Parts: sequence; structure tokens; C-alpha cells
Amino acid sequence: MQGARIRYTPTTAPEMGTETKRNMEVLLEADPAKSAGQGFGSAGQYLDVCIKTDTDTLDGYGLRIIRTAAHSDAVSMYLIQYVRGQAQCISREVVTNCFVTGCRIWVRYENGILSAKAWTVTEPTVVQQERGYARGVELTAEVGRRENAENTGLLIWHTGSLGTENWRNTTMLHGVSILYF
Repeated sequence: MQGARIRYTPTTAPEMGTETKRNMEVLLEADPAKSAGQGFGSAGQYLDVCIKTDTDTLDGYGLRIIRTAAHSDAVSMYLIQYVRGQAQCISREVVTNCFVTGCRIWVRYENGILSAKAWTVTEPTVVQQERGYARGVELTAEVGRRENAENTGLLIWHTGSLGTENWRNTTMLHGVSILYF
């Protein structure tokens, strides 16, 4: 088995009075089973945390956390836009060691700006410090106000395999909170 998706769309539009709330943020608490900071079993596997998503057409925005062949003890993170299920990079890429136990992932869309932060309380190894990996990530991209403005869904897409003993490449999600404003 490989991959898991969580798709969530509110049953009613997030509203306050007569005005529909168009901004959205999500906070995800995650513990990857990989303790060396590489997050996944092999290069090319990733976790996407997407907001302002149409969970049927898979149009929306998010943060991609991906293991690359370049690092065995870190992941890359960058912002993405999904168009009909295909992800496109829309920001710079940051190599980080924060995708380990205690990782917090925050993604926000506000008035046409997509922002994301990721961090952990876990201390980096000496080697990770020597390699100069980012301790945390902060990314932003202007995505516009019209495209995907009505979307209210959340997509969490984990492409990792189970690994040996059926758990060594997994990521435990401890909590997900969504705010519409």
C-alpha cells in the first residue's frame, strides 16, 4: 500500500452573518516515523497540505514536503498550486530538517496571499547543523483573489509507503484545525 488522502469540504459555506468567509488557514500537528529528518522512505515521496481546495476537481493551494535524492536527512518544502490534480511549484524551495517528531505545519490563504510555516521542537543533529539546513520554513506567494476564491476544502495527501514493519515510513497526524475568516 502506498499513499493516503484526507479530503474535507464543509457541508455548508463558512459564513458570518450575510458575508461568506473567503480566507482560510490550517494548523497540522504531525510526527513522521523517520527520525533522521528525511520524512519518507524514498526520494519523490511527499506530503501535501492544501487549503482553498475543490476536493472534487483538486484545484487549490498548499505546501509540499518532499524527500529528494539530494538529502538523506532533510526534506524540501515549497508552495504549490493544484490545477485539476496536477501540482505546480509557485515559490522558492527550502531544505529543512524540521519534518521530524513535533512538526507543526501552518498554511494560510488571506486576500490572495498564500503563506506557510513549518517548525519543530526537536533539536537538529550535529550533522544537520553542520550542513546548514533551515530549522524552520516560512514561505509566501501571491496567488490572486479570484482563482479558487470560493473553494473551502482541505486536502492532505501523503504518498509515502508503509515501509518495514508497516509503520516505519508513516506520518502520525495528531491534530488538524481549520479556521475560516
